[in-house]
Amino acid sequence: MKRVFNIIERAINEFDMDVDMSDSLQDIFDQAQNTIYDNVEYDYISECESSNHHEHISWSDDNGFSYEADGQFLSGDDRHNTYFRYKGNGEYEKIEWFEHDENDYVLMDYVIDTDGKKVALVSL
Repeated sequence: MKRVFNIIERAINEFDMDVDMSDSLQDIFDQAQNTIYDNVEYDYISECESSNHHEHISWSDDNGFSYEADGQFLSGDDRHNTYFRYKGNGEYEKIEWFEHDENDYVLMDYVIDTDGKKVALVSL
């Protein structure tokens, strides 16, 4: 519940999302998530676990929220993927597709954590 209310609170306070009190909590939560996804590129980058040729990912924040998803997260054409180079101390730098090598990270998905922050999930 903490995650739900943090996401709703952020959408209202930072992006002036209107809430219709006659809507269900699920509808308000969905609207808040969409508001954050639409208005934030990402708040931070975090490495996720990937398996099965990058078709399954898993991630968890430090507050008990876990995320798992299956799908085709990468394009077969490197030009259509987004790459990051790890610079140390939790910092990543976005790089052009033609600059990447086997030590660089690729964007897999986005998720909103317990604090309502949009996380770019990356994997080697």
